[in-house]
Amino acid sequence: MAREKSFVITGAEPWSDEQERFGTSLARELARRGRVLYVNPPCDALSLMAARRTARSSAQGRVLRGAQHALGRGDGGVWVLEPPFVAWPGGMVYSEVVFDMLNRRNNRRFAEVIGWGMAHLQMEECNLLIDNDTVGSFYLMDYLTPRMSVYCRTREGDAVRSHARVRRLDRELTLRCDMTVCDNEPDTEWARMLNMDSFNIGRGVDIAGYLPHAEYPLPEALRGLHGPVAGFAGRLSPQLHSAELLAGLCRLLPEVTFVFTGGAEPGFDLSFAEAGNVLMTEVEERVRPACVNRFDLCINPELRNRVTDRWFNPDVVRWLAMGKRTVATRTGAMSAFLGRVSLAEGVGQTAAAVLRELSSPEPDPQGDPRRELAASMSWRECADRLCAALEVVDEGFIEIDLEPVGRAN
Repeated sequence: MAREKSFVITGAEPWSDEQERFGTSLARELARRGRVLYVNPPCDALSLMAARRTARSSAQGRVLRGAQHALGRGDGGVWVLEPPFVAWPGGMVYSEVVFDMLNRRNNRRFAEVIGWGMAHLQMEECNLLIDNDTVGSFYLMDYLTPRMSVYCRTREGDAVRSHARVRRLDRELTLRCDMTVCDNEPDTEWARMLNMDSFNIGRGVDIAGYLPHAEYPLPEALRGLHGPVAGFAGRLSPQLHSAELLAGLCRLLPEVTFVFTGGAEPGFDLSFAEAGNVLMTEVEERVRPACVNRFDLCINPELRNRVTDRWFNPDVVRWLAMGKRTVATRTGAMSAFLGRVSLAEGVGQTAAAVLRELSSPEPDPQGDPRRELAASMSWRECADRLCAALEVVDEGFIEIDLEPVGRAN
């Protein structure tokens, strides 16, 4: 039933044909099943007066002047609407009553624009998906009267929900919507205390290019490496990754060559890179699959904090798609990979796990559980779980027995 319906998705972030976000990636997959209208957040008056020249601000200006049509086509068959109106900013309003009145006014105008877009596309009814747009879409279900209203409460909205006002609206929106979907179990448990129709539909990962048994040319930077190679194909971050853990591994495992191909963000301690068994290089994104293909083992050396407890590195899924043995820090988010990834705590356990994985035999390619898990964490599977939850809630039930996302048997 849900597969035949149209979807309107309002996002806290504008449409991008390049970046992989929850709302935009889900929109592309849902567009395979029906008509999808993705609505960008409207321009606000302060941003308009600041006149910062970006690609999107230029597009907004052309739409506001009438020089560009508000409706366009994104990739994957998704219709994208650039709202041709200016919202009044409420960030400087301290009264909650006045803020709510102003926000309702903005939402009413926003709904009128969305209604125009739906009429233009001949969408008689829709399922409304609010992708972390806690403020800008708070009252939309009052004006659009969608078949089903869905609050997509994902990790991408964590930074916005750190503000007290947004936390209030976040709680109320979870109560007001017909159902809430999350991409992790802790958020789902929180939402279920407010709305029983809350489901963990997981998060998809684009694994295009990460193909097992493909012929990848060996990158020039990785030529001449000897012995076992443990690699990390991503960008090291001081908020996510542990330089202390890496330094300890390089010291305890001199026979292993550690390769890092994504560089590091400012502030990350790279003193461990002075060790003789470390290769630091930075390659283009398109070359990273070839680098992973050369690795004998992949490592995910994360810190243990509130951020990593709820965020997992999507590159881990890509490594598993290639069947790569992987060792990672034991965090709450990484528990989804239990049984497919070797989880450890501290330098000693991690070093032992690296040696154990390097000496373990490769699984049968025809039934590799790593690749099976990676295949289950696609955007297609994510959309299937959303549609299944929509159908059950639409039929009047309050509970659904969905298989835990990414959980090994």
